[in-house]
Amino acid sequence: MSVSKSVLLLLLMSYYVPVNSQDPCTNKRYGKVPHPESCSKYYECSQYQGKEQTCPSGEHFSAQLRHCVPIGQSSCDTTRTTVTAKRAPTMRRPGSKIQCVPSQENLDLFDRYDYSKKTYFLSKAIFISDVASAAMCKQMCGYLAEVDDEGEYNFVVSLTKKHNYYGILIAGTDKYTEGTWEYERTMKRVKYFNWCLELGEPNNSFDQDCMAISKHYSGMFDHQCVHAHNYYSFRYLCEVDAKN
Repeated sequence: MSVSKSVLLLLLMSYYVPVNSQDPCTNKRYGKVPHPESCSKYYECSQYQGKEQTCPSGEHFSAQLRHCVPIGQSSCDTTRTTVTAKRAPTMRRPGSKIQCVPSQENLDLFDRYDYSKKTYFLSKAIFISDVASAAMCKQMCGYLAEVDDEGEYNFVVSLTKKHNYYGILIAGTDKYTEGTWEYERTMKRVKYFNWCLELGEPNNSFDQDCMAISKHYSGMFDHQCVHAHNYYSFRYLCEVDAKN
């Protein structure tokens, strides 16, 4: 083999990077995903590549909340006993199933509304992030509102006008696969859309991977999952099934 060919071969080998088929971030653009073998570890995804991270001592990674939580509060811990959240205690009534009851402390943080046999809690405080909002909705015995049809969409729009809020964060994200909108709670596809097409929504400006509804837009729009503009009166909406 000639010297020139040998040099070329070495250069090509130096640029070769093997693909790790075991990397859980292969199909995830960014975010956090569970470690396949350890409850105390997780992967931080960035541009479809994962970096292994370790939770603080005494904590496990929660696949639902996407961050580390005390051991016993993560479904990853299969040996755990049931741990009751301090702000959303559960009560067992004779002859009935376990019922989740929000604390009065948390009830004071929301405005309550009823629509189509369901209960909704609209936050009085500005939303900080989709993860924090989803965690708080869980404390309210529900989940981040999943808008399934035009009637429910119009209901949420009416809340933005009633309170003169700039917008309301609802469930729906494409943070894992760009352009594929899913409910993070169940990872099922979002079926109802009413995008503000006049403004080219969704436009993914500044990594806007969460879904919101605003009184200023004639439709849904994508929004940053971490709220950076505190001067906007932006809230989040929790949905509670009728059984609760």
